[in-house]
Amino acid sequence: MNEAPSPWLDLETGWRSLVNSGRQLLIASVQTRDLANSWLFHGRDRLIRALAPPEVLLLQLDFDGPLQMAMAKASEQPEGRLTVHGVMLRQLQRLLPSEALCLLIDLDAFPLSRAAIQLSFVLAARHGVCGNAQRTNCIDNGEHLFIGPSFCCFSQGLLAPLGDQAWRINGRSDVGEEICWRLPVPLAENLFRPIRTRFAPIWPLEGTTPVYGVGTT
Repeated sequence: MNEAPSPWLDLETGWRSLVNSGRQLLIASVQTRDLANSWLFHGRDRLIRALAPPEVLLLQLDFDGPLQMAMAKASEQPEGRLTVHGVMLRQLQRLLPSEALCLLIDLDAFPLSRAAIQLSFVLAARHGVCGNAQRTNCIDNGEHLFIGPSFCCFSQGLLAPLGDQAWRINGRSDVGEEICWRLPVPLAENLFRPIRTRFAPIWPLEGTTPVYGVGTT
């Protein structure tokens, strides 16, 4: 079987085609208002504004923390519950147009070039979901890779049928992990795997080898 060509080879063509398709393209971030003025969020937002392609809308949602906490506590169901983060992502998803592509950017992973943002949208248009592959350290399912909402570009049309199940946590899933359990999302584990890191990892993240990066945590 022939492998699909790398999207890096003709990124500009893929990007132009996506823009010309008329699909709504958004970069979204969510946070509670008590944290919105943190220098960490300001740094992220400045980076996003500097790198975002002009065709992409920027959406920043600030939520009332106590209200989100109350909604999270009321969300308990047999299939899992929503965290405060999950409640905010549910609200975001309810605002999106049906054919939108949305890139979630949290504080865990940042794009360092405009091309990385463009590629995320192109791959999400192709596969439905694209982003930072990780494993959940807090759940004993360390072999399950999923695309976490730290950096996740998704098709609203693909995720909408899942509703808030996409963001519920349970015995097998952290926030967003249910997406990769329930949908046939392709994971190219080594696509963005770093060959070195600037800072030493705090704990071993791949067996007994202390490495960090896409596909390790």
